[in-house]
Parts: sequence; C-alpha cells; structure tokens
Amino acid sequence: MLSQIPDKGLVSVEKEPYADTFLCPNSKNAILRACGAGIAAADDLIKNDNKKFLCVVRPPGHHAETLRANGFCFINNVAVCARYLQKFYDVGRIAIIDFDVHHGNGTQEIFYNFETVAYASIHQSPLFPGTGLEEERGVGNIFNAPIQSGTKSKEFHEIFENKILDKIDNFKPEIIIISAGFDAHHRDPLAQINLKSHDYYIITKKITDLSNLHSNGRTISFLEGGYDLLALYESIKEHIKGLI
Repeated sequence: MLSQIPDKGLVSVEKEPYADTFLCPNSKNAILRACGAGIAAADDLIKNDNKKFLCVVRPPGHHAETLRANGFCFINNVAVCARYLQKFYDVGRIAIIDFDVHHGNGTQEIFYNFETVAYASIHQSPLFPGTGLEEERGVGNIFNAPIQSGTKSKEFHEIFENKILDKIDNFKPEIIIISAGFDAHHRDPLAQINLKSHDYYIITKKITDLSNLHSNGRTISFLEGGYDLLALYESIKEHIKGLI
C-alpha cells in the first residue's frame, strides 16, 4: 500500500509487520501509555526542571519504524519523545543513546536525515534486525558500533567510550534520551554478549556524566529489551544508581 511518510514528503511502499508483533485486546492502552510516559516526562522536564526520568514501559519502541511495527514494538517511544521536545518546547539538539543488544532500526530509520537528532547504538552483530552497520551514517548523525558475539565487559566499555560517547560528546546535545535495553546481560537468552549487572551502572554513569557536561543533566531513559527477569531486576537497579 502506498503511504505518505509524515515530515519526509516521500511516498513509500508500506512494509508488512513482522509476525512477532501482534495485538491483543488490551494492547491499545498499553501502547498509548508507554508512548505517553515519554510525553509526561518531557513535560515535567521542561516545566518543572526535573532532570532525570526512567520510563519503565511495555511495549518497547526502538524497532518501530515510520510505517512498520516489528520486534515487539508498535510506536517508537524515544522518537515520539524527541520530536515532542523539539516541536512543543523548541529544543534543538537531542542525542539518543541505545545500548540494547539489538540495533534500533526504527529509531535510525526515523532520524536518518535529521541533523538535529543524533542516534548512537552499540549492539551485537549479526543479530536481529540485521541493520546497524558502521557504514550507515545518515547525514553524519548516525553512529553504529556493532560488536561480536561473546564480547565481554572490558571490550564493551572500550568500544562504548570510543565509538558512542565520543561521538555524542562532539554533538553536544541539549537533552539525552536513552534506549535502555538490558539484553546484553550474560544471562539473557536472546543474545550472546557477556555483561554483568554492574556494567549497567558504569554505562549509565558515563552517560550521566556526559549529560551533566552538555545537557544540564537532562536525561530521559526508556526501558527497551531484557528477557531474563533476574538480570532485568538487577540491571535496572544499577541503571537507576547510574542515573542519580
């Protein structure tokens, strides 16, 4: 089906959704509340000058593209939040940092030609969804750091520092949004990266330091993937410590 892509002025063939992303009777409310959490956080950040937010939401969002739901994602929560901040509060440069083990193909697709939004992702490759090569650079605003199966903590942190944080440091964002997936944990069943729970404190603390430097500490984090409940519980606690 031919569809007009909002804000891009293009006509494209609409893609079919993946079979892993389907609706149930209560999906609508969950989807709208997940997306609305980011809007509420954005309002609170600007109007009340609160600095740090964690949106613990389901369904996640970073695989949702302009015209396609996939990868358990229906609406791209971080993308909606970023554009809401830019449209209604005149925020300029926003950086989205994605440390989910899967590449956020939806976030990249939405912002591929947006100079005012930087998207930086560290992710296992090859792995679903198959995107996220270093050569995918958008208009100089896309920064991908694919890592190999079996990557351990020390190598992960080195790559994250050099290929993600250094790029965002140069971008100098006014606000940082995080796609916080915890499926690079060694316990997670869907990938093969070997992070420990405490690694998520280190990762988050580095993002927080960068936010304090460029963004007056303003950070909104969204829960993305994570499929081992114990790993998710421990990692989110470490993430919160790193935020505050």
